[in-house]
Amino acid sequence: MFCLARTPLTTVTSCLPRQSSLLLPCRSYFKSPLLLAAKPKKPVVKPRVPVVAPSWARRPAPIKSTKPSNTPPPPEPRLALEPSPPSSRPQGVGHITESDHPYRPHSTSRHFLFAGSVIAGFFLWGAARTNEDTEKWINKLSRGGGSEGLDNRTLFRAKASELAENARRWWGGIAQSIQFLSPIPQKTIRDLYVSVAQRFLNATGAEKACWAITALNCSVFIAWQIPRLAGFMTKNFIHYPLSGHTHTLLTGVFSHHSFFHLLFNSMALLSFGAATGAFLTGSLGPRGPSDRLESTNAYHFLAMFVAAGLVSSLVSHTVKLKVYDRFTAHMAKSAPESLHRVPFIAGSLGASGAVYACIAISAVTFPELTVSPIFIPFSVPIRMGVGALVALDVIGILRGWRTFDHFAHFGGALFGFWYALFGPALWARWRAFASYFSSTKRD
Repeated sequence: MFCLARTPLTTVTSCLPRQSSLLLPCRSYFKSPLLLAAKPKKPVVKPRVPVVAPSWARRPAPIKSTKPSNTPPPPEPRLALEPSPPSSRPQGVGHITESDHPYRPHSTSRHFLFAGSVIAGFFLWGAARTNEDTEKWINKLSRGGGSEGLDNRTLFRAKASELAENARRWWGGIAQSIQFLSPIPQKTIRDLYVSVAQRFLNATGAEKACWAITALNCSVFIAWQIPRLAGFMTKNFIHYPLSGHTHTLLTGVFSHHSFFHLLFNSMALLSFGAATGAFLTGSLGPRGPSDRLESTNAYHFLAMFVAAGLVSSLVSHTVKLKVYDRFTAHMAKSAPESLHRVPFIAGSLGASGAVYACIAISAVTFPELTVSPIFIPFSVPIRMGVGALVALDVIGILRGWRTFDHFAHFGGALFGFWYALFGPALWARWRAFASYFSSTKRD
């Protein structure tokens, strides 16, 4: 995507390293051969074949009576086989089924309820864990004397100091286990351990959360490469708007079927996750935007990331269904048989909607930053770069491009702009609610 150039920004110091990315984060459409139904064919009606009974099964001809009869003659038996034509309606995910009637539009209430419940659950869980960790470190540093004289940076340094002590202790055990090696391999292992430990110690909670999300995405990608799991992954890790599934709104955010799809989204997430974390940790003030101490921003970032992914998936899901329902209703009014020519609605997957939210937050909160797209030999302001991305998605929506899920990109960017303005106040309310809930639970 972009790399963030170093700027003389006083509010962003160690939290904003130079960031680089290759291409645009993309939430791609996915067309699986397991779910693509064959093109419907016209029914073939076989000609009538007369059935002639054998001589031994024939009944003698009845004797005609000369007396008039008032009873109607019996119906003549059918002597021809008329096979019912096979159904030409494709049965598969993304195509019309018997329940997909054009006058009964698809309902999105279950999907909205699922997304809202998951978002609320993640924010409540993240706020509770943040309060618990912050209270633990306040008690450690003040020895029960309160939070006077403490700020977020003090809590962060205390956690890093304890982690450094643990790293030294862990290295002692590793050094004993590699004593049988020659000095050169021992030095190589020691240098590698020191560099990794130093990077981990200096990372913020949001950066560590980005690493965890990337590891989860890689695990899902590995599962995609196992042929035995192809059916399970296609059913549970791709969101098809017509499938009726709700859990795929969430699982599709962490699913990448292509290696380059995973690579570009991961690089963009690791690049702009640091800037987003600097905003979420409250680096604009000693106690943060909500004037509440916060020892870690990892849980806040996870809750924001999940919410951004669900909102982007929900926007794409809703728009596709509304367009699909309008199209099928129009086709049904003109010619019912034309319903069989409704185009296939492909599934989508990828974390680019949530990544777009991180990019939008960085553009709103740190407008002085510049980005350097790899395919452009000069740097541009981050707001100009984000504006170009949003304009590209708008053009893709208007032109009907189907390579990427432009609705998901646009929904993620809108969520990022909104969260940059109202996210800190919302997070403060969630922390207050979690604190009240935990206090009432103790009583």
